[in-house]
Amino acid sequence: MKRLPVIVGVLLPLAVAVVAYGSPAAPAAPAVGPRVGDDETPAVHPSRAAVDRLLQAFNDHDVDAMLAGVTDDIGWYYVQDAAVTVEAEGKQALRKGMTGYFKAIPSARSAFEESMVSGAYVTVRERASWRQQEQDLSQSSLAVYQVRDGLVARVWYYPVER
Repeated sequence: MKRLPVIVGVLLPLAVAVVAYGSPAAPAAPAVGPRVGDDETPAVHPSRAAVDRLLQAFNDHDVDAMLAGVTDDIGWYYVQDAAVTVEAEGKQALRKGMTGYFKAIPSARSAFEESMVSGAYVTVRERASWRQQEQDLSQSSLAVYQVRDGLVARVWYYPVER
């Protein structure tokens, strides 16, 4: 079984320290729109909007835009049982990790399948996908983003769902 470093792994789905290659890509979850009878599309919570901007920059492979969407002291962590591994601390470490990641996996993309917002915290089930050796691959992971002053300050990734 091959393993792939994730941020250092994806947002990023992203950012799981080690990614196992596995099942073919699953179709993206359908977008959830307004309910029948709603006159307007609901407003997006500011914390979710900040995380969505970071996701878009990731999908564009735009490291500068990613850095513009995070705090100077950004912390990117992988949580496994009781252990927390530092993937990146600070913008320069994130730049280095994401630049290498996009170079190694030019087809990397990510999408949120589910999300929940609680103030400054956005919890998502995130599906990372990429293409390798003419095969579409994907994995899903839980991530929690903390937003401060409209910028992502912390990201915690949990083990990949198999």
